[in-house]
Amino acid sequence: MSTPSTARSSFRSYLTPLIEGRAPITATTSSAGDAGGTTLIASSLVEYYDDFGQNGYFNGWYVNYDTAGTAAERRIKEFVPETGTIQVYRAFAAQTATSKAIEIHPYPLTDFNAAINLSLKDVYSDGLYFNPKYDATLWGQNSYGTNDDFDKFTYAVPTAFQKFPTAIHLREAYIGEHDGGDGDAALSDSDRSWKTSELVGETVYNKTDGSSGTITANTSTTITATLAGGTDNDWDDDDEYIVAMPNRKPESFNDYKRTGLAQRGAFKFWADIPENYLIILEGEGPLTAYTTDAGTTELYEDDARIVAMQAAYRFCEMMAARYGGDREEWNQRAQEWWTKFHNQTHGGLEKPSKLRIDRAWL
Repeated sequence: MSTPSTARSSFRSYLTPLIEGRAPITATTSSAGDAGGTTLIASSLVEYYDDFGQNGYFNGWYVNYDTAGTAAERRIKEFVPETGTIQVYRAFAAQTATSKAIEIHPYPLTDFNAAINLSLKDVYSDGLYFNPKYDATLWGQNSYGTNDDFDKFTYAVPTAFQKFPTAIHLREAYIGEHDGGDGDAALSDSDRSWKTSELVGETVYNKTDGSSGTITANTSTTITATLAGGTDNDWDDDDEYIVAMPNRKPESFNDYKRTGLAQRGAFKFWADIPENYLIILEGEGPLTAYTTDAGTTELYEDDARIVAMQAAYRFCEMMAARYGGDREEWNQRAQEWWTKFHNQTHGGLEKPSKLRIDRAWL
């Protein structure tokens, strides 16, 4: 079963043919360049002559050179097809090495990358593609704390959710207090009678110091887990804990009410939830933007091919704004790519407004 994870270089391999009409020109350096860092040499580029059989096929284009997992882009000053030598206007930080990957494009790759990230924001804003969000760090607050009369009913959704969760579930859990002493690495509750190893793989939460950890072992009265994310990351006497019962499945929960006017990462809801329940939130977040060529975003490859059409539309819009003389042609190409993308995602219906009025809290 495939998983949604598309690398930027893979995404770009879909976008490049849409813009340039062919696959990316890639090569590997066959020897080191000059000491000043102004040349790259790739013998596989030999015989890339221009229309007149002269030097300069790639003159004015851009070469992307992978220095050490960090790509550097330069504009090409001169290309010599007899040797596959590329001279750049601005020297690289150091002499270019052998066996390094390069890409050559008529347009800056930085523009391709900007168009890709803009398209990822577009498709999320339009509700077409998203990054699934899952959170199980909230729990019921009725009778929470040492005073049994102290109840809470308002819950803050974790800030990772930029939209209100699409589903809320409850899962019954064990609750109690640590009674093994202060500064313990393992949780102890002498009142328990767990089955050995029944909790392995579940997450235990220290409700008192805010830490949590995946359970690696348990006995009838102890739980072993490496805690992190809290103030102490250990167990002190009377620290409260909660851990899901392994034989209880999550149940849908709809008896809640959104409160306030909070938006984008500051949502709240009101609910009457017993203390012995974990709250599981499911929702949608924005797709991860690319920051490096090794980065990935949450798209299946088939989806990336479709979103590449939106990126092509964005790229052509950028070119129309930049190159006044070719503006009409770039605008026409932009419209063509938007239409193709929209036909894939909306069946050719009218372009939806990106304005969204969220009235769900009413």
